[in-house]
Amino acid sequence: MRAGKPRLRGGENMKKTTKRVILASTVLGVGLVASSTFAATNGAAAIQGKISANDGSSLTITTVKNKSINVAIDGATKLYQKFFGKTAVSDMQKGDKVLVRGKWTDQNRTAIDAKVVMDMSIQKRHAVFHGTVQSLTSEGFVLQSRGRGQQTVTITSSTKLFNKERSSITENDIAVGNKVVVAGVWDRTNKTIEDATSIRDLSL
Repeated sequence: MRAGKPRLRGGENMKKTTKRVILASTVLGVGLVASSTFAATNGAAAIQGKISANDGSSLTITTVKNKSINVAIDGATKLYQKFFGKTAVSDMQKGDKVLVRGKWTDQNRTAIDAKVVMDMSIQKRHAVFHGTVQSLTSEGFVLQSRGRGQQTVTITSSTKLFNKERSSITENDIAVGNKVVVAGVWDRTNKTIEDATSIRDLSL
């Protein structure tokens, strides 16, 4: 009598195969979820919008798509103004346009740990102006500048004052109508020259 072929236990093999498929699917699914969660909470973030709130340690930004984003700021966050000069959180005002780069910290992408924040509405940079003293103020004078209109100049204790020969003068020597050259930090938005570093009175 010929030995018969061993009979396969189809039902048992099918159950084992099914269990393996379920196990693999479960592991794969967990992996995908974990990967998705990691990407959502640790992915690079880059947004632009307007400041709707500033509590001193974080900003609330309303994006161009009208989504509210909380931006956390700490000592490692680099804060810039439009011309890449450094600025502070306290200088950032409601309504200012900002660019933010950092990392998302939640799955819904409503919170960012900021690495860089640039306030495009703070337009300050070092500049030199030529013009005429239009009027005097308690802190300096109003300059009618060439090509940039009126600018309010602030004189501080560190401002260096010279005449045309570069000899030292005092603030009281500067008079209405005098032609001057002013160097300092220019706030383009507010039309001010803050903390003038030097003023040369060409009329003296």
